[in-house]
Amino acid sequence: MDAPSAVEKGRDARPCCARPELTIVARARDAVHATHLYELGVTDAIPETIEASLQLAEAVLVDIGVPMGFVIASIHEKRDEYRKFLQPHGDRRKETRGIKMSKRVRDMNKPKPEKSGGPA
Repeated sequence: MDAPSAVEKGRDARPCCARPELTIVARARDAVHATHLYELGVTDAIPETIEASLQLAEAVLVDIGVPMGFVIASIHEKRDEYRKFLQPHGDRRKETRGIKMSKRVRDMNKPKPEKSGGPA
C-alpha cells in the first residue's frame, strides 16, 4: 500500500490479528511514522529517511576505502539498532533517547597506535 491513510484505516482489520504468522513490512516516512506503524502491529517498518542515510553512509565508506565486509557489518548493526530503538517498549517508548554509536564505528574513529620501529 502506498497510501498512509489506508494503513491507518486498516488498523481495525489488521491481518496480523487474524493471521499472526503473517509478516507485514511497511515503508515509513520517518522514524516517528515507523514507531507508529510498529504500534499498529507491523512486523517491520522501514523509515525512508534512515534507510537513505544508511545507504549514503555505506557508499561513502566504501568510496574512501573502508573494507566492504566491515562496511556491510557496520551498516547492518546500525540498522538493527535503529529497528530496536523504533519498536515500542512499554512505557519507555515515549522517552527521548539518543542512538548510540556502534562499537565498530567508534573503534574505527579511534587513532591508530603508531608503530615504533625507530627512525627510517
